[in-house]
Amino acid sequence: MRVVILVAGCVWVAVALAGVSNTHTSMDLGFALLFTGFALTVAWGAVTLRSQVRRGRVWWSLPPAVLVVAVLAMTEWGLVARVWLSEAPLRARAEAARRGEVDHRSGRTGLFFIQGVEEGRSEVRFVTGSEMLDTVGLAHREVPPGPGERHYRHLFGPWYRFVRPY
Repeated sequence: MRVVILVAGCVWVAVALAGVSNTHTSMDLGFALLFTGFALTVAWGAVTLRSQVRRGRVWWSLPPAVLVVAVLAMTEWGLVARVWLSEAPLRARAEAARRGEVDHRSGRTGLFFIQGVEEGRSEVRFVTGSEMLDTVGLAHREVPPGPGERHYRHLFGPWYRFVRPY
């Protein structure tokens, strides 16, 4: 039973890391992670308590991984790491868009699935999904957003997370 829970926990952590390190987490994935995470926690607790009573030790393999997912869900560190790892292909696609060589097709660029590319005066936006009705993604900006542009959140360097309200 321990092995089954451990493997299921590892799969849950991998899916959760991919979900929380994106520019958005879909509602379906969020609910699935919530309910399966709760079920895994209950199963892990039952196995841990049973083994603690029998062998006098606690099986502590899953909590650190769940803690990492929780920290990444509450902060944007996962998204920053993902953008940093994908910076070269994202920057190349942004520069191509600025030159007018825009590839509007959706597809994978680095670690992101890009649904669309939008060009502005001083920015290139990569649409990666939506949160309910709002469009979200990454923006490569040459100039930082002004005080009235509250839909941008700075990640690092020229990279921003944007939310375009419906």
